[in-house]
Amino acid sequence: MLEQKNISFYTILCNFGANPIDVNVLIESCTRIAVTHLKLIYSRIQKLLISDSLSLEDLAIDSIARLFAVSPEYNKTPIENAFHNWQPKISNEDEAIYFINKIVSNRVEQHVNKMLRNSDPFFAKILTTVEHYINKSSCKKLNHFGRICVVNENIFEITDTVINDDEFSVLPANLFLENKELFPNLFNFLSEETEHFPAIPLNSLVYKLKYLNVQSFTASEITASHLPKIEIEEIVCAGLNSTLKKLGSDYIARYKISDEDGDLFKKALTDIAEDLKNGGVSPGLYKYLQKHSEELSKEDYRKKYHNILEYLLKLMKNEIGEMLAGKKM
Repeated sequence: MLEQKNISFYTILCNFGANPIDVNVLIESCTRIAVTHLKLIYSRIQKLLISDSLSLEDLAIDSIARLFAVSPEYNKTPIENAFHNWQPKISNEDEAIYFINKIVSNRVEQHVNKMLRNSDPFFAKILTTVEHYINKSSCKKLNHFGRICVVNENIFEITDTVINDDEFSVLPANLFLENKELFPNLFNFLSEETEHFPAIPLNSLVYKLKYLNVQSFTASEITASHLPKIEIEEIVCAGLNSTLKKLGSDYIARYKISDEDGDLFKKALTDIAEDLKNGGVSPGLYKYLQKHSEELSKEDYRKKYHNILEYLLKLMKNEIGEMLAGKKM
């Protein structure tokens, strides 16, 4: 939460841009809020932070940056536009502080979800289908201290503690087996068997479903009473093999890279495929190569390897995505 001290955030928002120093104070405050929210979900984003150049503060700044970029459509920043269009209208300091916490937590969740989607095609597929199912059921999403939670549609506020990621990960598997009963089962269990509020953390649910490997997560099959499972191992292996063939035919066979560099890429892609099965790819791709070539500098990596590895990773993700969508296999 924000500490008010002698700062009036209500005044800053009402007169946004009049004093650049005040805007900087607001940005710094929003960054602190974003860092706090990221700490609450650290277990979910740890893999995203495995990079020398990405810290919690970096991720926090990336999350809120768009709030302070002037939109050509409105000729003002999104945070200004949201403030003036907020309902009910903001009229005092407490309401301004609530608004800032709410809009920052929403931006953090959106940014993290986008990164998770980009780093893990299985997460993306499952999340898309779960959200589709939420829209088709008597449920809705609420933001609770930076976490998006699924609740019954008649709930307007989460008034008690929400189950944490670690506790959710060990919930009984039988609660997740029938898609039509998924949300009712979880709501009932949380209400009757735990001391938590009947709210389901969305990302925790996605990770649990991926771990259990119980659903195909194809939107067209969402009405089935019992969904078939994703063969994660099989799909990742097929995606890797297809990408390695492309590496051989397009780069090694055509002498665009040496056999030695070809082996280096193969090892890196194999490690990346393993990470895709276990939660997503680290944004620091350099480390995948540096692990197998300790003398490789970041400068040489950027000059010789970066574009090729990014291209091959994109191919592998596309291949996996097509298999998940049922276009292959």
